Amino acid sequence: MNLFWKISNQNGGFAELRIKDASDELGRFIVRRMEALQVDRAISDVPEFKSSPVVEKTHQEVREDNATVKTVTVESRPKQLPYVNGPNSLSQNVGEKLKEALQKQVGSGTREVGGVMLYQTGYSCPSCNHTGIRYMQETCDFCKCHECKTEIRMHNATPEGLPSRDEKGNYFIAETPWN
Repeated sequence: MNLFWKISNQNGGFAELRIKDASDELGRFIVRRMEALQVDRAISDVPEFKSSPVVEKTHQEVREDNATVKTVTVESRPKQLPYVNGPNSLSQNVGEKLKEALQKQVGSGTREVGGVMLYQTGYSCPSCNHTGIRYMQETCDFCKCHECKTEIRMHNATPEGLPSRDEKGNYFIAETPWN
C-alpha cells in the first residue's frame, strides 16, 4: 500500500508524508491517526517525485557610513521530509548503535590518560585478600593494592599476551607479592 499526505500549518508551511509498500495494518493505523488529526487529503498512490528547483535570492547590504555594497547570492531548496524506511530515514540501524555504544563503554578494558594507554589489571592482594581492578601501563611490572598498598607482581592474563583479554576483561593479572 502506498500512502501520501500533504499537511499544511497555519503559517503556510507544509510537510509531506510518503510511505511506499506499507503493510495493510500499518496503512490502516496511519489512516486512522490522520483522520483523528483531521488531515483531509489522503491519496492511495504516491505521485511521482519532482525535484524542486533551486531558489536563488540576492541580498544587498548598504551601509550609510561607507558607500560599499555587498551582494550575496543564497541558494536553498525547499525542505522535504524523508521517506519512512527510505535511504535518508531518520531511523538508525540497531546493530550499528549497539556496536557504537559498546566501543564507548567504560568496560572496554582500556583508558587513555594524557596520551598513555592504560590496560585493565585485575589483582588479588596476598596480604589482605582484597580484590580489585587497576588500570596500568603495559611497561609496569607491579601494581599496588587499594587497601594496604602492597606491591603485587603483574603478568599477562592470557598466554597470547596483550591484545587478548581473559573472561573478566583483564589484560593483566596481579596475584603474587613483588618482593
